[in-house]
Amino acid sequence: MISLDGLLQATGGRLLGPPGAREFIDFCHDTRLLNPGELFVAVPTAWGDGHDYIPAAVSGGASGILCQREDVRLPAGVTCILVSDVRQALVDWAGHILRRYGPEVIAVTGSVGKTSTKEAIAAVLGRRFPTFRSAGNRNDLFGLPLALGRLRPEQRYAVLEMACDRFGEIAALARMAPPRVAVVTWVREAHLEYLGTLEAIAQEKGELVAALPADGWAVLNADDERVLGMAGRTPARVITFGRQPTADVWVEPLSFGWEGTEAVLHLGGQARPVHLALLGWPALYIAAAAAAVGMVYGLEAE
Repeated sequence: MISLDGLLQATGGRLLGPPGAREFIDFCHDTRLLNPGELFVAVPTAWGDGHDYIPAAVSGGASGILCQREDVRLPAGVTCILVSDVRQALVDWAGHILRRYGPEVIAVTGSVGKTSTKEAIAAVLGRRFPTFRSAGNRNDLFGLPLALGRLRPEQRYAVLEMACDRFGEIAALARMAPPRVAVVTWVREAHLEYLGTLEAIAQEKGELVAALPADGWAVLNADDERVLGMAGRTPARVITFGRQPTADVWVEPLSFGWEGTEAVLHLGGQARPVHLALLGWPALYIAAAAAAVGMVYGLEAE
């Protein structure tokens, strides 16, 4: 639950009128997807101003509004929180709730494969520990705080996807949600329109491993030279994954079929046959990255 007191404390916001609800089940920024009891986030964008949709949000059952305009008028019983900047308020709240609940953050970035790798890591950790994963591809300074609305205090680990479409965004995400483990999948052309060159993409993605503490872990794709080169940018320990025996954790394919991929997982001096539900070569990297994170936390391959 998202508490009113926590929001006010984290954001420095103030109430417009007496509050109704003091807890909210989640954030929502799209009235078409709103569930009763959620806090509607009124965000100005290039496509429209979320404040214009506040009446629709109230009609849809929103029990609170987070806004940055004082001219908002709401019926009695609907909590309204005024902040100077809604987007910054979400970032501030996200940092606050992570500090308060204290989950260990495993952050995943890369040009491709982030979401599938995040899901695989969360599945591995979730077999043993209460684990949060950011939903879908909510992975930027707006989406990730929204995803954290579902974080619960009992969840010991938080597997968070982090992406960027401008310089400085990865570093900002790492300040908001400081990782102890950072996984980098690939540096590819996916962000060229924003960052210009592959070298610039690698520089930006590498900000994640640069933010790690000395007792953290950088989990790097050994088959991408730009990712592997990030080992020189982190104070943390490094573990590598890939398809070659030179990696700390590597996956040897045996067969590909409609029912999945058969392979041998090599880690910790052991070789284990595994069945991967995913198809093709990407499945090997996803499995290797997830196994590497499992190895960090002392989990055996299953």
